[in-house]
Amino acid sequence: MEILKAIAPKRDNYFKCHFENISLRNLKRAELLWEHCIFINVEFNSCSLTELKAYHCTFLDCRFYQANLENAEFKECNFYNKDKITGCNFELANLKHIVFEKSNLSFSSFKRADLYDCKIQNCHARAADLSLATFNQRVSHKITLFSAEISDSNFSDANISFVNLSGCHLAGSNFSNVDFSSSNISAADLCHAILVNCDWQLADLTGVDLRFAVIQGLNLRQNDLTGAQIHVDQQHILLEEMGLIVLPLD
Repeated sequence: MEILKAIAPKRDNYFKCHFENISLRNLKRAELLWEHCIFINVEFNSCSLTELKAYHCTFLDCRFYQANLENAEFKECNFYNKDKITGCNFELANLKHIVFEKSNLSFSSFKRADLYDCKIQNCHARAADLSLATFNQRVSHKITLFSAEISDSNFSDANISFVNLSGCHLAGSNFSNVDFSSSNISAADLCHAILVNCDWQLADLTGVDLRFAVIQGLNLRQNDLTGAQIHVDQQHILLEEMGLIVLPLD
């Protein structure tokens, strides 16, 4: 595997290459293109692979700990090892402006990663760990921006606790059995999302947009929903969650 030990400095495009049991730690390259490549047990820790484009690639048991993947793009990639039921490690990575599209991120860990302005679309991310990840960027002493687009994806059984997703776009995704405890979801767009049996303990849901979302297990007595938006047909669901009996008009 010598040719693959370090990404060749004069080569930018890789097609149908196989990388296995190697370390690319501290590699620094920009604007690489990977297509139909396979990476098994590859260490990318502390790499800088900004503006990487990876299409139809497979990453099994790979580690991106503290890697810089700012502006990277992964489309139709697989990060899930179905035999071991494990994902990849992106902990403490710089993932600003990253794009994951039609990819499988199940069981991957993004703990404490910087996911500001990320786009995760049409992905499988079951049991992924996003706890303590950041979705914000401070532009001045008084101004902090929050940005993330997580849409039409499956995050069931994920850990999204202790994060600030204020004002972010989370519409159309499946968040069944997700741990949102101690997270700030205020003013976020959760339209058409599936929110069944989530842990909302100490979560901030003020101003959240819940129109057309599937909601079960959200107790108005325990969570402040001041300013939240719902569709008229959802009123009875929230009232019944409080234990009230909603009767039709005679």
